[in-house]
Amino acid sequence: DVIEHLVDPEAAMQRLIDHLNPGGLLVLTVTFYQNEDGPYHLNCNRYTNEAFYGLVEKMGMKELSSFSPRVFQKRGAIETVSQPVDADAPVFSSQTEIDAFLNAWEGPVRLNLGCGPDNRAGYINVDAYVDNADLKMDIFKLPLDDDSVDEIFSSHMLEHLGKFEVPQALQEWSRILKPSGKLQLNLPDLEWSAQQWLDLPEDSRWGWPLDTLFGLQTHPGEYHKTGFTADRIEKILHHIGFQSVQTSWSWSHGLRCIWVEASKAERPAGVDVDLDRFKGQFVTDLSQIVPYTASDVDAFLKAGEWRVGFVSFERLPM
Repeated sequence: DVIEHLVDPEAAMQRLIDHLNPGGLLVLTVTFYQNEDGPYHLNCNRYTNEAFYGLVEKMGMKELSSFSPRVFQKRGAIETVSQPVDADAPVFSSQTEIDAFLNAWEGPVRLNLGCGPDNRAGYINVDAYVDNADLKMDIFKLPLDDDSVDEIFSSHMLEHLGKFEVPQALQEWSRILKPSGKLQLNLPDLEWSAQQWLDLPEDSRWGWPLDTLFGLQTHPGEYHKTGFTADRIEKILHHIGFQSVQTSWSWSHGLRCIWVEASKAERPAGVDVDLDRFKGQFVTDLSQIVPYTASDVDAFLKAGEWRVGFVSFERLPM
């Protein structure tokens, strides 16, 4: 519970990771939220907890625990136990295949993420589970440059992600979109589907009406893991930093859906917190109570095997 107090948490996290030996462990908890008394935690409009943990993995760390506190291990250590093979895991396109396809692509770079059988002309159709896709890529770690994509379209895909995975994926999509790049989403309306299911007689509930809630489930990528209302998806997108978010109704797949249009902000949202607030939270300069020089610390750490931890104390308002 330290990172959320920093102006540039990514830079701080990278510095910590740089000091870890290969195989070293990072035990981390972040709480990006704003309480009712004031925004004492910074960058709540830029990160969610899960999105930040995803960034840590991209810094060369491997997640060992998905429970709080999160435990990460720095890559580069010798693997002592081979990882089990998941027969249902998708096989992604190689970087060579991706580069060759993109180099031959003409016109705006528009992605149809989670395309399923819906191949769209003028789009690069991406899906990990169907053979008709142009490319098979990991939607959480797209091997594309920052600010390189003109438009992202995704229909009936986000509901197949877990509730914590949705902001992580959208954060990644925001990364690759150009400033002012367009995002279009088509999502099942959970409220409508639930009401339709409740209104049916018992014997009519267990076919397609149930599928609208939980997915067809014919392969691992076809399960519904979360749901959306218009208000919910608007809040998620605003939280990540998308602008001009608009929602309306559409009909597809035999049910009412939420049509979403948004765009990436021209520049990342700034921190809107007066930094003088730190004077009320951290009254004493740590250098005044830990009068050790850098050479003192270096000599101390080299004297034995140590695990270094960082603890912060926050003075809460009364």
